[in-house]
Amino acid sequence: MKYLIIGHGGFAAGTKKTVEFLVGEREDVLTLDIGPEAASWKEQLQDLTKDCGDEGLTVFTDMPGSEAHQYCLELRKEKPFRLVSGYNVALLLEALLADEMTDEELEELVGEMKDQLVYVNDLFKNM
Repeated sequence: MKYLIIGHGGFAAGTKKTVEFLVGEREDVLTLDIGPEAASWKEQLQDLTKDCGDEGLTVFTDMPGSEAHQYCLELRKEKPFRLVSGYNVALLLEALLADEMTDEELEELVGEMKDQLVYVNDLFKNM
């Protein structure tokens, strides 16, 4: 399984650095940063999905509804891969540290991560 992190403005590379700081260097984690200087990101993404498709690929995009997310939806028609949008470091760590993760387990993990997002000010209102 390969993991591809896609982000805007250096977010993907920064996320990979954070993950590797916590768990060590990972050869199975790839990044694709999108910005004005990355004009050929669509071609790079096509190549990555083709190259990784046979061994399995999970793609994490930073923002649901972004151009990268929309383009990934189109690419999934040609080469199926798992796609998660709106990732955070906790989600990536859980996915990377699992020996093997089924589609159902990934879906459950995404649900658990949604529950971990907390607006702390609301907690103080209830105290």
